[in-house]
Amino acid sequence: MKSKARQKIKGSLSGQRGQSLVEMALITPVLLLMFLGVVEVGWALRTQIALQNANREAARFAARGRYLDFSKPTREEIGYGYVVAHELDSLAGQVPLDVSEGSPNGTIIISHLLVDTGYCEPGTSGDPDNDVILTPDTPGYEHFSATYGQPRSSKVDFAALGEQMRQENEAFNCALANRTGGEYVPSINSVVIVETYYEHPQLLGVPVVSNRFTDPILLYSQTTMRITPDSRGSSVSEGQACLVYPIAVHTSTLDGLQPGDSTGDIFNGGGPGNFGWLRWNDDPGSNSQVYLVDELRNPALSLNDFRDASDPSDTYLNGGSVDWVWGLTGVVDSNDVRDELQDLVDNQTPIRIVVWDDVAGAGSNLRYRVARFVIVQLTAFDLPQKWIRAVYVSEDPDACPGNGQ
Repeated sequence: MKSKARQKIKGSLSGQRGQSLVEMALITPVLLLMFLGVVEVGWALRTQIALQNANREAARFAARGRYLDFSKPTREEIGYGYVVAHELDSLAGQVPLDVSEGSPNGTIIISHLLVDTGYCEPGTSGDPDNDVILTPDTPGYEHFSATYGQPRSSKVDFAALGEQMRQENEAFNCALANRTGGEYVPSINSVVIVETYYEHPQLLGVPVVSNRFTDPILLYSQTTMRITPDSRGSSVSEGQACLVYPIAVHTSTLDGLQPGDSTGDIFNGGGPGNFGWLRWNDDPGSNSQVYLVDELRNPALSLNDFRDASDPSDTYLNGGSVDWVWGLTGVVDSNDVRDELQDLVDNQTPIRIVVWDDVAGAGSNLRYRVARFVIVQLTAFDLPQKWIRAVYVSEDPDACPGNGQ
């Protein structure tokens, strides 16, 4: 009996050992795959952290207000390449990100948005026609974004972000007005966005774990930072909008002038009843004293209201003898017009104006062809005597670019 019992126990134990071996054989591949998966996930997380740190450092570098100049009309002149080089240097070999033209394994996208809502208007939600909102989607400002490496699209909704920034800028300026009793300089909201894509190869490349759906793993990082002046107070990287005052001067008026020279009378239009005032479209009411005052007070109207006098589908003002602008008839000698001109004289404000080289039509249908833009500073005026004088400051070749390069 005892012998039989021992044999039975021995057989039972032997069966259990065999069962354990079978179970281990079944579960080992699963455990191994889980272990390899943990290794791959850990490796990817390590790469993501390194990528995020370099991305943030690149955005911080771009936002210092020293290295990028968004007043320039081309991507090369703006200096995006410095930001790309800084991000690659920041990786310090931790991630082999390559955005060169040969065989890139990732993408770096740098974008810029600029919002200026101007002075706070108490009791209102602001006038959108007076706001400057520039994004890479704004016609003529495609150069506010640059892509390096693999061709990919930005994940940023520029329209939504621009509206958010507009509301923030309006609220900030109104709060500033309340704190200072109305004596303040309006702030602008200007940001730079750096996005980085990287095709992260799996570390071990194990079959099943590694396949065309999971290898490489596409990693993404994005950082948005507000542009601030550097230690020297430089803030050229904030960018410049195509803000133009409604004054047109003929090319001959500026012939031979050097910076600092007097222009003489610039109140000289291209036909009877026209003295060089401009209007940005031919909507009802635009050929009026009220609209002229708005134009002098809010030069952003040249950006938001413009429609080409020869092609209404063109809503972006350019030089180069391509675009035409409507003339605004009459001297328009009103108190409000004089007040706006006097403010420009008293504050010695440099203003951008249109230089024209041809006219078409007459009277209220007169149109000026835009040759280029210059910066002047008004010094005196006498509207009853039909003259406005200024000092020539400089040419403005980068103003109002047609298309980003």
